[in-house]
Amino acid sequence: MKIGDPHLAVQSATKLALQQQKKRPSQARPCTYVFELVLELACYLPEEMRARF
Repeated sequence: MKIGDPHLAVQSATKLALQQQKKRPSQARPCTYVFELVLELACYLPEEMRARF
């Protein structure tokens, strides 16, 4: 990957999801759980890319 830091992106998304967990959907900022899919699929990446997660 040439752009971005996947570890930092997943860390930020996890933090946001935890912050929004106790709020009602109408009061929460929109957040996505794509980071969970990324973490699940990371095991299929080559070893040098997998280390970034």
